[in-house]
Amino acid sequence: MNSLLEAGLVDEVTLLVCPVSRGKGKRVFEDRQDLKLIEATSFDNGLAVLRYKITK
Repeated sequence: MNSLLEAGLVDEVTLLVCPVSRGKGKRVFEDRQDLKLIEATSFDNGLAVLRYKITK
């Protein structure tokens, strides 16, 4: 994904967020990305789907 971001080929990113805290996580983005939230959907089980537009 990072190589596609670096090449400017990604317009949107959809993240599935599972609210579980277990140690250290892996970074989603290697470099800073400017994101604008387009849509957020939450579910009764605590999951959330977040849709972001990458702003340049």
